[in-house]
Amino acid sequence: MASPWLSERPSVSGESLVRNVLVFGRLLRSAGIPMSAGREMELLSALRLVDLGSRARVYQACRAMLVSHRDHGPIFDQAFDLFFGSLSTRPPEDGETVEHHAVAPPPDHADELPQVEGGDERALRIDESVARKETAPSDEQERETEEGEETLQAQTYSAVEILREKDFDEYSPDELAAARELMRQLRLRPGVRRTRRMVRSPRGDSLDMRRIVRTMHRTAGEPVRLHWRERKVKRRQLVLLCDVSGSMERYSRVLLQFLHAARQGLNDVEVFVFGTRLTRVTRDLAHRDVDAALERIGQRVLDFAGGTRIGRSVHDFNRTWARRVLGHGAVVIVISDGWDRGDPRILAREMERLQRQCFRLLWLNPLLGLPEYQPITIGMRTALRYVDDFMPAHNLRSLEQMARRLTELEARRPVRRQVPHPVA
Repeated sequence: MASPWLSERPSVSGESLVRNVLVFGRLLRSAGIPMSAGREMELLSALRLVDLGSRARVYQACRAMLVSHRDHGPIFDQAFDLFFGSLSTRPPEDGETVEHHAVAPPPDHADELPQVEGGDERALRIDESVARKETAPSDEQERETEEGEETLQAQTYSAVEILREKDFDEYSPDELAAARELMRQLRLRPGVRRTRRMVRSPRGDSLDMRRIVRTMHRTAGEPVRLHWRERKVKRRQLVLLCDVSGSMERYSRVLLQFLHAARQGLNDVEVFVFGTRLTRVTRDLAHRDVDAALERIGQRVLDFAGGTRIGRSVHDFNRTWARRVLGHGAVVIVISDGWDRGDPRILAREMERLQRQCFRLLWLNPLLGLPEYQPITIGMRTALRYVDDFMPAHNLRSLEQMARRLTELEARRPVRRQVPHPVA
């Protein structure tokens, strides 16, 4: 079976490489080798560091990253042969050249992948007798394998750290796909709140009189047994409002992927995008395929990469959606660079109203990550007076800091200074 990875052509598209890793991981998982999204991410980072035109290097990289038990070695070798075609699993000697027997795919299907569908049961039936064979490698081979794994892990860690610190505006298509996987691992936890509903609890501070009386009726003449209850704890709702106007175009696609990851990781989350008008995209982002979700948003949002009316958009949110989604101490996150062409008096009035209705108001500005940035625009200066937390959103590291800030929210509302706004 020919593969775009192992063909004689040196260039491979980033999307093709990512899809190959996912399909190959599914095959190994079906064969019994432990695979997770984290291991697939590490393998993807490692393969970007090796020569994809060399079958031996690809084999050695995959084996070093994925085979952690000696019983998995024979299974991995057979799965590798089934997925990439016939390949000698013997490591090449020093100075020995490896022949490339893979046939390059036709030009019209240069980026297509070897599909592992349910109909091809041969690819999913790894011989169990091979899995039972125990290979006893020499001490020298074990030391070389351990040294190779340590080197690859160090290189992978370095690549991920560089990706975390890199600005979204400088991402290549391959880095965008890698960042998508890291965003899926990001978990937003906006704290919890105590509801009015009481539930049973042995550590409660209130007597459950109804249950005590029922127990007394069933056990007449016996000593009274006390029962306790406390207020039910529930996670706070998260509301995200993202600016998709023209000034945010270079960050919009990455941030929309972040919104998709947040929507997939939480049930109690509402997502809106705005430019000159407000659009609710919570249902669109419920689609598991991020590309399909973004395509649906592109069809529905008519003002994508257009003008900016932050004040008018916040007004529409306060008027139409605030009572539905902010009634239980929700945390609101606004993602925008603050460029606004509307009336600053409307923006001030609506931001004050929004802050008053939510438990906490965060503003993420991608430009805040630039060393020379100062919030001098009228829109940003106006909105900043009503923001509880002003944070950057220009790379993965800043998003991780925001997620950490959510988990550290206080149990009470922050002390807010009342800022008068100009009367319209």
